[in-house]
Amino acid sequence: MYKFLVIGCGNIFTSFHYPILKKLNQRIIGIVEPKKENYTTFCEKENLLNVAYFQNINDVSFDETDIVLICSPSAFHAETIDFLISKNVAIFCEKPIITNYKSHGDELKNKLLNYSKTVQVGYYRRFSNATNYVKQLIDSEVFGHVNSVTMKGGWPAKSDLPNSITDKKLSGGGITMDYGSHFIDHCLFWFNNIELQEYADDSGGGIEVNSQIKLKHSSGFPIQIDLSWTNFMGNFIQINFEKAIVFLGFNNPHNIEIIEINYQSQNITLSKDISRKNFETTNFKFINSAAESQWEEFYSRMDGQNELISNLNDAFEVSRIISECYENRKKLILSWGN
Repeated sequence: MYKFLVIGCGNIFTSFHYPILKKLNQRIIGIVEPKKENYTTFCEKENLLNVAYFQNINDVSFDETDIVLICSPSAFHAETIDFLISKNVAIFCEKPIITNYKSHGDELKNKLLNYSKTVQVGYYRRFSNATNYVKQLIDSEVFGHVNSVTMKGGWPAKSDLPNSITDKKLSGGGITMDYGSHFIDHCLFWFNNIELQEYADDSGGGIEVNSQIKLKHSSGFPIQIDLSWTNFMGNFIQINFEKAIVFLGFNNPHNIEIIEINYQSQNITLSKDISRKNFETTNFKFINSAAESQWEEFYSRMDGQNELISNLNDAFEVSRIISECYENRKKLILSWGN
């Protein structure tokens, strides 16, 4: 059983990470949270005793801490990690690892690559069975080379989005930082060598609620990511291979749809000679959920194993690309997303 210090007692910890840590019988020994009512509400709900409260990380003694879980607003992740390096603890950080890569991303990455303890970033989608099944299709070229990729993440956001997302000083950005980072991480996990071609959003000096990212793989095929907090456009990835189209939808994370075609084309209509198949990928690689599997790899790495799915370099590359997006942003045109 590892002893955890948690930084940030908001929804990402209480609803996402804590149920997994509870299932894995891990022990929370302290929580750093500026709003004590969040700490009190959580501890009372879970009937947790002997969990220390700290308003500030500087008040913490790390003598008994094995792992620090960072769930604070994104803009504080990098400086928190920089502080923790001197404490000699393992670090699990919610994504992104840094919101302004240009300022000190290279410096922090070099520190962590030479750090003796385990560090991992919460890009859990790369741990899903469907994601790994698609990676096998790409690597094996069973359907030929990739011609193009379309990624969409769009739904009307709730009016009560947390301040950690809507306040630019806390979030470091809008939907591109919050949700786009997952799609960019998918690209790095599947394709590795990608570069930014063009970026546009509607921030107007605030945070963006709609954005479009255009990337290009080193082999030449395009990748387009459309994101929206105002329009419902689905939540999926479409990969156009030479001999098939593959769909991965996040509302059904274990299922992928493959449309095989008997000729090479980039313009496919369903009236052509095609074969549509659904594949259930449960237990393809992982027995548990993607969110739980990422923790299992984290623990195995603490026991001396190497990175298998997680990749610290990729986590920094996601942040570098997002910083590049913001540095080169254009105004989003009305016909975006088509």
